[in-house]
Amino acid sequence: MFCSKCGTKNNDGAQYCANCGQAIGATKAPQAQPQQAYSAPAGQYYNPQQTGPLAQPIPNYLVWSILSTLFCCFPFGLVSIVYSSQVNSKLNVGDIPGATEASGKARTWIIVGIVAGVIANVIGLILLLSFGVFAASTSVFR
Repeated sequence: MFCSKCGTKNNDGAQYCANCGQAIGATKAPQAQPQQAYSAPAGQYYNPQQTGPLAQPIPNYLVWSILSTLFCCFPFGLVSIVYSSQVNSKLNVGDIPGATEASGKARTWIIVGIVAGVIANVIGLILLLSFGVFAASTSVFR
């Protein structure tokens, strides 16, 4: 039998609680409230080091860094790859602010690399067309 006041388990024939002295009758054991498992909304994860609500995952932009390195501007792409690779390393040791900063810098260098690559390609296309026109106007096959 359980005491209705304090919840202490007592012998079956006891008339009074051994803990608090309350008169006890035949009562059921106190039921623990079942806890529902919390599932994070899509796109969110639980970080035990963070004390606030669930946070958005921090993107590392590694794929974009590699693509900007290969197709746009090699030097700026390498810088973005370095910062992209730092994101997961910092997350693994629990450095959330450092990972966020590295993610932001990776994104910045990706944008700089893409803009530089587009500008270089436009200038190259203009030069190619201007030299083509010049070569066509001074051709020996006239």
